[in-house]
Amino acid sequence: MLEFNKKVEFFKEYLENNIYNCQMKEELFLYFFEYENDSLDFLEKFSTFEEIEKQIDLIISKMYMHEHQAGLIDIIESYC
Repeated sequence: MLEFNKKVEFFKEYLENNIYNCQMKEELFLYFFEYENDSLDFLEKFSTFEEIEKQIDLIISKMYMHEHQAGLIDIIESYC
């Protein structure tokens, strides 16, 4: 199992590396690393980097699909 700090590091890098290609990743990055630094506990439930990637991609797809209906915080709270 991955250590929590490795999960956080991977999560941050995954968002940063693609931040210019995806506005939603930038939104997630700002939410977690600029505004809500203590809300990364959801990463505990993941065992692999692949699981973290899949969850990020799921959140982003939900953000695109429901952008007109729900705010970013509502979507993040539902899927994190």
